[in-house]
Amino acid sequence: MFGKLSYLLGVDGGGTKTKALIADTEGRIIGQGNGGPANILFDEFDIVCSSIMGAITEALACAEISGEQVIRGTFGIHVSEDMLSKYLKELLPNCEYYFLEEGLISFASGSDKSHGVALVAGTGSFAWGRDMKGKVVFSGGGGAAFSDEGSGYELGREALRAIGKMCDGRGRKTLLASKVFNYLGCTSFDGVLSYVYGKQDSRSYRFRIAALAPIVLEVALEKDFLACQIVSDAASELELLAVSCARKLKLYRDIDVVLTGGVLRHGGPLLDALLRRLKISMPQNKLIVPKIEPAAGAIALAVQGRFKEFI
Repeated sequence: MFGKLSYLLGVDGGGTKTKALIADTEGRIIGQGNGGPANILFDEFDIVCSSIMGAITEALACAEISGEQVIRGTFGIHVSEDMLSKYLKELLPNCEYYFLEEGLISFASGSDKSHGVALVAGTGSFAWGRDMKGKVVFSGGGGAAFSDEGSGYELGREALRAIGKMCDGRGRKTLLASKVFNYLGCTSFDGVLSYVYGKQDSRSYRFRIAALAPIVLEVALEKDFLACQIVSDAASELELLAVSCARKLKLYRDIDVVLTGGVLRHGGPLLDALLRRLKISMPQNKLIVPKIEPAAGAIALAVQGRFKEFI
């Protein structure tokens, strides 16, 4: 039973940022907090832990409650429960917490169904799918070394590749160069190399490269050929992630396909191109772009213990 002073916690952590939300037992958000990157594959544990616990602490302060009043927490983060349990027990002594798949909380941010597909494009990218029998599959999600198709990281990396070729005289001119140089406060490609590989910034190189993605989308709106090509290729790769997940589960019609992640959530040329493609390749399904973040999906799953049907 919930007490009068009982609250819920939802946490989403990715390669760029962490979001924590506090809600009452009806799911009404009363506090939020933000932190840095929370993917243990790319950042040291101290950074990841600080991001997660800092976001939770900020959310508690925003809601003007203590950690003792939180009785249930749902997490969609790339960190094992064992690694965080000590810190969570200290801050949230009365909380029962559940570590769920990031794809699940992303899906829940746009759908209340138990089956469907979630396509996530943020710093990295992947697709998640679940059928009516509870079978779960993934596509992509291999990280920066060989995957992250259509992600913020890939957009930034392809922009840097185009700029490098232009500066070498082995590629066509692109507005991306002047825009990126201006963003970095440099006048040559040496400044780009310093930004990507320099030790002055504690953030991972993946994070730094992904931070350039908004520039690519901006330049694509100006009809720059190479920027438009990068965006078109990214949309094609994201389409394949979603379609392959649905095919693995034989989900061909009447499912929700939730499109989320920082690269997609705010709209723009990549989302537009992706929607055009999916309306052709997945025409009998509902395409959803949530207005809320995945952390709100975590809250939705915490309300009335709805997460239990997924574990």
